[in-house]
Amino acid sequence: MQVTRETDYAIRCILFLSQKLKQNISAAAFSKELKISQAFISKIIQKLVKAGLLQSVRGVGGGVQLKKSPGDISLFDIVDAIQGPLGVNICVVDKKSCDRSSSCAVHPAWMEIQAMIERKLKSYSIKKLMERAGRGS
Repeated sequence: MQVTRETDYAIRCILFLSQKLKQNISAAAFSKELKISQAFISKIIQKLVKAGLLQSVRGVGGGVQLKKSPGDISLFDIVDAIQGPLGVNICVVDKKSCDRSSSCAVHPAWMEIQAMIERKLKSYSIKKLMERAGRGS
């Protein structure tokens, strides 16, 4: 599993919003603050809204804000929202992709590694990351 640049930027967006609770932040403001193109940030925001991590506010003074508290958003949530289901191997994500899973010697190892990665990502909330950085909300 590799975290994409898009996922890294999504994490930065969520961290930024966690410092601006109850404020509507525009794509232009994200772009300026995080030094990411507005088109790319808009695409990321759409995915985060669709996943239920952000809520969109339309109109003058509109933008986005966190839909959940920073303590209720994990790194797993963000990775899943941007990249989709995690998979150390395709057979872990799509059981139909390999007809040898039941007899494969390495399949149980992939499943165990997959579960460990998911558990670890779920253990890191945005609030926890902010507290570690000394910017707790």
